Amino acid sequence: MHGNRATDLAVQAVQDYGVDISAHRARRLNRSMITEADLILAMEQYHLMVIRSMLMFGAGKSHLLSDFDSSQASYDVPDPIGGDLDLYIESAKLIHDCLGGVYMHIEGKE
Repeated sequence: MHGNRATDLAVQAVQDYGVDISAHRARRLNRSMITEADLILAMEQYHLMVIRSMLMFGAGKSHLLSDFDSSQASYDVPDPIGGDLDLYIESAKLIHDCLGGVYMHIEGKE
């Protein structure tokens, strides 16, 4: 929901990675954001489909986050909302596993 803070469990789950998301606020994706972005990452296939349907020229720069995890085939990163800390930690790990590939993509080294 627009304006929502990261949950306490989400804040706790990413602390081991040295990340502080306590100031994060959710925002509703809009066409302007898509137009201005160089890279759009979705955690779930459904989200990717919605992003690509919003603007035709957003399709080429939108990807499933797990496309950048070279250790396995693409997958959905589960939304842990409503789950326990273990689910948040697992989602944080999956996101972390993709970040090296995202970095390589941004640097043009893939």
